[in-house]
Amino acid sequence: GLLKHLGQIDQAITVFSEAIAQHPDHPLFLLFRADYLADAGKLELARADCDSIIQKYPEFGAAYELRARINVENDDADLAIEDSDQCLAKSHSTSRVYMYRGVAKLMKDDSDGAFSDLSQACEIDPENVVARYHLARVKAVQGLHEDAVADLSAVLQSAPEWTDPRIARGFLSLTNGDLKTAKNDFDEVLRLAPQCIDAYRGRSLVHEAKGQPQEALRMLDKALLLNPDD
Repeated sequence: GLLKHLGQIDQAITVFSEAIAQHPDHPLFLLFRADYLADAGKLELARADCDSIIQKYPEFGAAYELRARINVENDDADLAIEDSDQCLAKSHSTSRVYMYRGVAKLMKDDSDGAFSDLSQACEIDPENVVARYHLARVKAVQGLHEDAVADLSAVLQSAPEWTDPRIARGFLSLTNGDLKTAKNDFDEVLRLAPQCIDAYRGRSLVHEAKGQPQEALRMLDKALLLNPDD
């Protein structure tokens, strides 16, 4: 936990690898290493650790939970749902499990199933801002734009520098005709991430809605400079 907080993920992986060498049958050391490997983007190595745990300890729900996360990050919705179901069958009912299953269902265009799971994730842990962000995505798909904006605003109160919900709120605000909020959100994204093409596209749409075609084109030109093939 402390090493992750300090950003020392590689050091943590080394520490847990040494612990595993000394205690090869201890599932928690494997689980902790898998978690850090996943944070480092080494998803196949993380999956291998989860597989090892599940092979030896098939009732260890936390390993299925982490593997569900890995499957979501690999865009494998079916396996993510399967692992989440295994967690819940083993009474491992955390907010994250419902979140992973909800995101996987959203990937499969099952907005009703995603809404149910992500709502459950937020009910179990109201501070799970990632689940609330994805719930807002589902609400946007379902046309519940005002509710989605409210959820995104709650997320941004807790995580003001997270650009994904800010971009999402910008585009929803644009759809709702709230050009001021949309512009402010896209401007803030560009302050945090100056290479964000979506923010330039959003700014272009704001200018277009205001009847400012030259400014709209200027924003599109900036986006094209970042990605000429777009």
